[in-house]
Amino acid sequence: MSIEQAQQPTITIEEARKELEKLTAFRRLEQNPDWQTIIEQGYFKDEPIRLVMIKSLPKFASEKIQTSILAQIDAIGNFRQFLSLKVQQGEQLEKDIKDSEDAQLELDNGTEE
Repeated sequence: MSIEQAQQPTITIEEARKELEKLTAFRRLEQNPDWQTIIEQGYFKDEPIRLVMIKSLPKFASEKIQTSILAQIDAIGNFRQFLSLKVQQGEQLEKDIKDSEDAQLELDNGTEE
C-alpha cells in the first residue's frame, strides 16, 4: 500500500451514494435551460469576453482595476474547474460503487458454494 492510498479516507457505500446524489443533482442542473442561459452562456462565455474587452479600455487601465478584472476572470476559471472536479469525483464514485457491489456479489456467491 502506498502512502497516498493509506492517506485517502475510506467511505462506506452509503456515504458514496450520498455524495453521488450531488453528481445527479448537477447533471439535472446542467440540463436546466436557466442554467444554460445564465451560467453556461452568460457567465462562462459572455462574461469572459466582456472582461477581456474592458481590460483594454483606457478608463480601466489603473492597476487596481486591472487586478480586479483579472481576479474576476480567475474566478470564472476556478468555478468551472470546481464543477469539473465534482463531476470527475462523482464519476469515480459511480465506478467505485459498482466495483464494490460486484466484489461483494462475488464474495456472496463464493460463500454459497
